[in-house]
Amino acid sequence: LCVKAFGANAFAARLASFVSAAVLLGLLYYVIKRYRDRESAVLSVCFCGLSGFFFIFSGVCLTDMVLCMNIGGALLCYMAFLCEETRRGRKLWSILLFIFLGLGFLTKGPVALALWGAPVFFWTLLNRKWATLKDHAWVAGPLLFIAIAAPWFVLRSRETPDFLYYFFVNENFKRFLFKEYGDRFGSGREFHYFAAVWMFLVDNLPWSAMVILGCLKREFREKILDWRNTVADPVAGISLLAVLLMTGFWSLTSRVPITYLLPTVPVFAIWSAVLVR
Repeated sequence: LCVKAFGANAFAARLASFVSAAVLLGLLYYVIKRYRDRESAVLSVCFCGLSGFFFIFSGVCLTDMVLCMNIGGALLCYMAFLCEETRRGRKLWSILLFIFLGLGFLTKGPVALALWGAPVFFWTLLNRKWATLKDHAWVAGPLLFIAIAAPWFVLRSRETPDFLYYFFVNENFKRFLFKEYGDRFGSGREFHYFAAVWMFLVDNLPWSAMVILGCLKREFREKILDWRNTVADPVAGISLLAVLLMTGFWSLTSRVPITYLLPTVPVFAIWSAVLVR
């Protein structure tokens, strides 16, 4: 769409990443300010937008920043859904959540659901908040998801009959189970198991270093180790679980470029902002 609008040039090629970063930062500020406070919102936006890799990749031609927007947007919508007091408000946040998930699935497939779903599931499990599920837009939401995500996959499978099998089976399952999984496009992304840990730290510089240095202070360590209160909070809890589970998810494979850890940046920014507040 960017190339159609502005022509085949560097500006158009990079515009989607820039718009994705801007939308994510805008939603981040709105949600945290509305359901937390203004200072936490400002800190979250600064920590996210000024993370080195987030800043760099907001101006690069690649799909990972678009995926980051959609996963981050879906997690923010879920935080807002849990914090919203009115039933109508929860329905609206739920609909927006399904839109982000549909766009995320369209961008990179089932990984968008996995990276969003794991922290949401475990937060709900740990806090026994299953009753909140009934307030989701279970009709309009899934229909929007299908309308957004399905058409492109259908059209693509008509042009390349083996595409769906390769994409869903090889890229999303076999890559985690077998060293040789029939990879067609993975040149340059072979590292080692648990490489995601140092990639997470690099992606979140300089704030990951700030948190590590902060652990030298007893008060700071105590706030980090206050697991029960953190997890009970929809904003801080989902953010922390997302950081841990996304990093853990990508640690299960050795085939992971550093851009795959970009979705940890907005949630790490939220958790860090809550921590220093």
